[in-house]
Amino acid sequence: MGVAIGDALGAPVENLTRDKILLKYGKFITKYEDGNKGKRGTFTDDTQMTIILAESLLLNKGFNPDDLAKRFVEFNKSLWNCRRPGNTNTYACINLEKGKRWDESGFNSEGNGSAMRVAPIGLLYHHDLNLLKKYATQQSIITHNNPQAISGSVAIAFSIAYMLNNGPTILTYEFNKENFLDELSDFVEDISMPMSKKINHLKNLDELNYKKTGISGWVMESVPASIFTFVQGPDYFNRSLGNIVNAGGDSDTNGSMFGAISGAFNGIKRIPKDFIDGLENNYKGKDYISQLSKHLYALNQKLQKI
Repeated sequence: MGVAIGDALGAPVENLTRDKILLKYGKFITKYEDGNKGKRGTFTDDTQMTIILAESLLLNKGFNPDDLAKRFVEFNKSLWNCRRPGNTNTYACINLEKGKRWDESGFNSEGNGSAMRVAPIGLLYHHDLNLLKKYATQQSIITHNNPQAISGSVAIAFSIAYMLNNGPTILTYEFNKENFLDELSDFVEDISMPMSKKINHLKNLDELNYKKTGISGWVMESVPASIFTFVQGPDYFNRSLGNIVNAGGDSDTNGSMFGAISGAFNGIKRIPKDFIDGLENNYKGKDYISQLSKHLYALNQKLQKI
């Protein structure tokens, strides 16, 4: 749900600067707005591809790259896909249609298109970090086979798992930013040293400064920016989400990745009700996402008993 909310809040201001957001709305946005070819509360392909990954995991009772690749191709051709995915995802689907295997179809892209959809891997495999890394890597390779892109996918999945494994059981829990960033940096080091170093450097930033991280669709900017936004305000879903969305740039994807991490940490009860109520609820909308989440939880419980 955090993915969809962050995506929907950021979608209307995608690719705008902070100044242009102020000019367009007369203020920084704190609620769903119209724009970017969608009504208020409408999410983008970021959430759609996250849903597809969750569906594949559930129907296969675990990760199946062949099935996921097939579903990406179907999505790329479907009527549901009125919100076109990025070029790398689209061209990878064309490669798959031409008969390339899932581990041959991806491109050497440093975009954030695989990190934006990886949340279900983090949820389902938070109890087994070896499988989490393996499957977060493989789901990226289908479309993005660049080491930086893969590390971004693994970083977001690990962040979600970390929150579930170490998150608050009481409101007075103190989140240890340094411990989290140390473990995350170490976890992706064997995939991408540049990503590992950039995540580790976040410990040295005392306040939100997106000039230090960047906010574009380049995975080396958007993943660290999303993570840094969370660690600067882990208990404040709405305020922190507003910070990264109103920074501009790739606001929908940055918002969705932040939403995934913060949602895992805070839980549904600490997400403002207005965000949940205002989210689109048509075909595969918020009610469907809620059901997927519950089914993923049930499947996780079964996997932990195996």
